[in-house]
Amino acid sequence: MSGPDCGDVVAGRYRLLKLLGEGGISKVYLAADLKLSGKRWAVKITAAGETAGVAAEEEAHLLTALNHHRLPTIIDFVTDPLTGCDYLVMDYVDGRHLNQYVSDLKQRLTVERLAVIGMQICEGLSYLHGLDPPIIHRDLKPSNLMVDASGDIRFIDFGISRRYSFHRDEDTVKLGTVGFAAPEQYGGSQSDGRSDLYSLGAVLLYLATEGRYSFWCEKAEQLLGRRGLSSLNPVLSKLLAQEKEERYESADQTYFALRGILQSCSQQPSAGSGREHRGSAAASAHRPLTIAIMNGFPGAGSTHTSVLLAHILAKLGFETAVIETDSKASAFRKLAAAAIEEGLIDEQAEAARAFSLEGVEYLSSPSRAERLELLTSDRACIVFDQGASRSKEDLEEFARADLAIWVEGAGVWRRAEAEFRETCPATGRRGLICVIPFASEATVKRMRRLKSPVPVYALPAEDNPFQPGAAAMEAACQLLKLIFPTIAEPVKRFGSFARLRQRWKGRM
Repeated sequence: MSGPDCGDVVAGRYRLLKLLGEGGISKVYLAADLKLSGKRWAVKITAAGETAGVAAEEEAHLLTALNHHRLPTIIDFVTDPLTGCDYLVMDYVDGRHLNQYVSDLKQRLTVERLAVIGMQICEGLSYLHGLDPPIIHRDLKPSNLMVDASGDIRFIDFGISRRYSFHRDEDTVKLGTVGFAAPEQYGGSQSDGRSDLYSLGAVLLYLATEGRYSFWCEKAEQLLGRRGLSSLNPVLSKLLAQEKEERYESADQTYFALRGILQSCSQQPSAGSGREHRGSAAASAHRPLTIAIMNGFPGAGSTHTSVLLAHILAKLGFETAVIETDSKASAFRKLAAAAIEEGLIDEQAEAARAFSLEGVEYLSSPSRAERLELLTSDRACIVFDQGASRSKEDLEEFARADLAIWVEGAGVWRRAEAEFRETCPATGRRGLICVIPFASEATVKRMRRLKSPVPVYALPAEDNPFQPGAAAMEAACQLLKLIFPTIAEPVKRFGSFARLRQRWKGRM
């Protein structure tokens, strides 16, 4: 394209200093701001009449509505009346394109670094896909991603992004970069968030194989194995599935899968050894992972779900504590009484509010100091049973948890989505899922067809959360795999816990 060049002043304010990059329809320059001394911006120049993808004005309109640290911030948009050129002024990212960053490295990327890159891309995609309507990037590739001076990923180009239409069967224009675009972008169906997830998988595989592969095949899998990157195989093969229905449902699910790989890099936990191997991400942050479970209405099933997940984690070797945060709740006290009668715990446990059962630490109504001790401990995971509490402290914990589980009844999904949004706190945040006990497969499918971005799971009937049966085990493990994707099912029920089950049924 022709147009302004280095040294020229555009829009009466921005002096072009250096060409940063160019594509078929635009160029991007580093520019000095003549009105704000010392300020430098990136100026994207699109020549008159070039309308492939989203027009420059439409791109500017789309970007000005966004507010996320991984996405560009728009400063100005000007159309030159003489030349017809459009100038999109945005913040300048001091860094390198992702492909250049990798080529400059003197060593191959590790599993840990690849997982972090993927997680950071997921953060941006999660924000875009969570908008109403969602924004689909459609051209995710290494040259459209930057690594800034801090080593973090930034998105830099939205030239063919568009808002998702719930009433369109397929894309009007087939666009995207060959090798990174999902199959559906070339015809047959409309691109959606899962199309961007395919591109994410292509980017990660491209980086892992140093540019040799961006599609899943046997040779790519073998190369990853030779390079010690085979732990990425389950995630990459799922992301790069030809049929979008076979991919992850959301960027959030992908984020958790990658984080699980990151956490397991140090060593897979064995029974009783979760303290040492709770994962590099949590260890580097000096905190356990947290799961907050809140009821949509009293008695929806948060306690049962909390106990179930906590005991499965413990059997997998993750040192776990489960906390009953509502001071009015009495489930843990009743459980302690039942366990004392069975001789499973010391008689002092009920009065002390704290006891240990089959490797799980129980605590009722913790003080602020006790919460702080737990959250800064070397435990692998803390499960917060928040019941139907809506206290400020519980809502804050729910909002910042690594995995927030909202327990509802199937009936809520017969209401409008807007009503659900009013009921559930933290709707739209990353890591929020909805669990519905006793829901049928048909109910879950109906719920998933709603526009709500919240993933939905069912939990089958289970009268023994301490030693659950196969169906409940499988369903619970699906939830836990959002943060621990490599877990295997723990041992089957046995012994005195079959008797404790009867007391649990009678007292709860």
